[in-house]
Amino acid sequence: MVVTEAMEEKPVTVDQAESLRRQSHGEPTGHDPRQVRRARKIAVTSGKGGVGKSNVSLNLAIAFGKLGQKVLLIDADTNLANIDILLGVQPKHTLSDVVFGSAFFSDVIVRGPEGVQFLPGSSGVVELLDQDVAAREKLFEAFEDFDRNFDVILIDTGAGLTNNVVDFVIGADDVVLVTNSEPTSITDAYAMVKVLTH
Repeated sequence: MVVTEAMEEKPVTVDQAESLRRQSHGEPTGHDPRQVRRARKIAVTSGKGGVGKSNVSLNLAIAFGKLGQKVLLIDADTNLANIDILLGVQPKHTLSDVVFGSAFFSDVIVRGPEGVQFLPGSSGVVELLDQDVAAREKLFEAFEDFDRNFDVILIDTGAGLTNNVVDFVIGADDVVLVTNSEPTSITDAYAMVKVLTH
């Protein structure tokens, strides 16, 4: 596992991602910092799937919870989410319900172990395949409310270099890049670092 600081400035097409990036680097965002509480955002990502990224995300969330932090764990893998499986829960609603307007974030968030609150992503929702941008924008819009209510926000991204992954990584204060000893995993992690730091 490699831990790096948030990446340098990159052009991002989503305004909310740019605002998050500015926040993470202490730049002005148009908000008075004395009035807005700001949660620490940690993106947990990987170059390759199947390396234990979601397990790391969940265990970090539980560890922060044990330290008395108010934690929100977001499964931001918009169509192959699986933290609900690791938690052994069957959420009534998921991120797809928020994207399609049938639920609010407050309806979707589930309480997990050690007081960790969990925002379940979606899995196998065909209609969501073309909605990556909409899902990402809904999450970025909600970050302002999340900032006021949580100390730590852990974002379990999808694997690889997609627009969603890049935007969440750029908007984070800290990034955890998960890999294992497989040559393909190491190669993909290296490629990811190379792309994100240039």
